[in-house]
Amino acid sequence: MTATHSRIACHACRRGKRRCDRVFPACQLCIRKDMRCSYPRPPAKRSYTPEIVWDEEPLRDDSPFSDYHQPPQVEQTPYLDSAFDTARAVQFLAPRIFRDIQLEIPRLELPVPSDVAAYVGDPQQIRDIAAVLFSQNASWLPIVCRKRFFSSLLNPLSPRQADGVLLALCVKLYCTSTVHRGDSPKTALYRTVKRYHHEIEAAGIMSLQVLQATIFIALYEMGQAIYPAAYWTVGTCARYGIALGLDQLMTNNNGLDGPWMEVEEKRRSWWGVLALDRFLNFGDPSRHLATSDPEINYYLPIDDQAFIEGNTAHKDAIPISAAFHLKTGSFARLAQATYLTSEALRLAASAASSKANSSTCLTEDTAQLRRTLEAQVNAAEQEHTARRLSFCCQTMFSYCGIFLLQDQHWEQLRIGSTIVADSHTFPETKRALEVLGRSALVLRKDFENGGPLEEGLPIFFMQTVYLAAMMAMEIGQGNPDKETQEKIESFIWLLEYLRSRWKVAEIYMEILDAKKAFHDFNSISSSCSA
Repeated sequence: MTATHSRIACHACRRGKRRCDRVFPACQLCIRKDMRCSYPRPPAKRSYTPEIVWDEEPLRDDSPFSDYHQPPQVEQTPYLDSAFDTARAVQFLAPRIFRDIQLEIPRLELPVPSDVAAYVGDPQQIRDIAAVLFSQNASWLPIVCRKRFFSSLLNPLSPRQADGVLLALCVKLYCTSTVHRGDSPKTALYRTVKRYHHEIEAAGIMSLQVLQATIFIALYEMGQAIYPAAYWTVGTCARYGIALGLDQLMTNNNGLDGPWMEVEEKRRSWWGVLALDRFLNFGDPSRHLATSDPEINYYLPIDDQAFIEGNTAHKDAIPISAAFHLKTGSFARLAQATYLTSEALRLAASAASSKANSSTCLTEDTAQLRRTLEAQVNAAEQEHTARRLSFCCQTMFSYCGIFLLQDQHWEQLRIGSTIVADSHTFPETKRALEVLGRSALVLRKDFENGGPLEEGLPIFFMQTVYLAAMMAMEIGQGNPDKETQEKIESFIWLLEYLRSRWKVAEIYMEILDAKKAFHDFNSISSSCSA
């Protein structure tokens, strides 16, 4: 085999001013002297600067950049780098050939930066992160397999992989980061997460854990109102999931590659992406989604407890079409609500662009959809009697779908009085406001009497409370009756409480203040005209 030569001498020969034969990966002189042989790595070429050879020496401990110094790792050879890049390129450019010749992607070992390792911590700190992930969040977004999470990070027989470390870091960001009022949500931990995520993405690492980590980044950015970053991140999730082939797993339950629990975890992650993509569009249904709408034959997530215990088989998966009259898990109900709200978004976007007789069409076309969304709420109430109704994710998603259709209907009518608004309020909207208003009032009174509010509320909860307040304000038109005003005050109180955890609640309050000022101005103008 022909030897590969470096263009420049190795570090040892350069320091000793010896003649180097530049044979890669180790020169003969270093081999004879039993010395470690390494070659400088040239930087990427740029059109505006000459090629420079960097002498890669370890940073001093007192260097301002020492936090980024990477711990000792097995050196990645250029041979493996080249094979990895080639295989990835073939996988995207000619996927059928990639499968036919059974080409495999080499495992790329990326070093974990010291600041990332410090944030993730020792095994006990990882267990603490996992305790939050599998308690607080498992109730509404159970996308991570507990067994795989622990085996990738706590297995003493194998080193931690970069994608597993990234997932733990992103879970920590979402679950434990509280931003004090007035502080920026772009904390040091957030900046570290974004930088490390970019490094892994640039390296070409593709795995389910990277996608799951990106989902948790999106959740943090949405909760802390970091826009448009949240919008870009959800779009990245969509592209990444499609590249992994997750969208192809939703309608196929036979001949699946890989263990069944891995397939289930992939489906759950894709349902999470679908839900977040639609959640972002509740404020503007005219925006194009990053993902295709789920179809009636998509397979739903299996029972949540069975997923946690790892005690399930592919026969337990059922499609949306067969699940509306069956008892399913919370995450499966959220998936069903995602399917229904996709239809609500489509109708709202279509009505917004329609010019002729659109209000009548919207009222008639959405009647069945609104009834189905409300049926989802009733199903959640029956299946989760032990939990507060307003905290169920599928309930919140369903209410958001109803409010979306209601807002579009009012927009077409251009309502300008309380009487007109009330007469054109859907019955499903009225019942939703009654339930949410009653729940908010009870929560407020319980808290004022010394009772705690439930911790770990999902970001969907704040969106639902905000939309409910907007609906109530629209009905009141600047002069609400006592009952409506009581609802508005309870909704705003809830947002006031939640803004200590999530900045988006504060943004919602500012929007509601602007809405109130707008109605007050219109009310004064109407009085002056009269």
